[in-house]
Amino acid sequence: MMISVYRAAALSTALVLGIGASAVPGQAQDCRSIADPARRLACYDQQQGAPAATPAPAAGPARPEPDHAALREAKAPEPAALKSGFRSTIAGISPKSFGLYELRLADGSVWSTTTSGGERPAVGDAVTYRRSMLGAHFFDIKGRRSVTVRRER
Repeated sequence: MMISVYRAAALSTALVLGIGASAVPGQAQDCRSIADPARRLACYDQQQGAPAATPAPAAGPARPEPDHAALREAKAPEPAALKSGFRSTIAGISPKSFGLYELRLADGSVWSTTTSGGERPAVGDAVTYRRSMLGAHFFDIKGRRSVTVRRER
């Protein structure tokens, strides 16, 4: 019984599509036979309906070009210690989500760890900053594994 319902649905769909498909090519063929492009377009517009006219985009004020030199000067200079490395002690620790921490050093700088795992550093731990050849920042903490960090301020 179910197969006959599906066959009936498929047959009726084929009939509807077959009738619709045969009506459209005959109409479209009439327009294709017109040699003049403007008249051919008018024929298609008459059959399908003319498209809605879209307004031309309004010309807004021109955006000024950025002053790249001023942007480079406005960027905060990197302290010389970050280029050569430094040693400090942890003055404060604030836990963040997913096992990450915010570390405040004795010199007042604030760093966030970007890797989790291992033992939690403690206040008073000595840290040695180093930078990899590719620019990653690391804190080496004695007795613990190195952690990658990002300078916050």
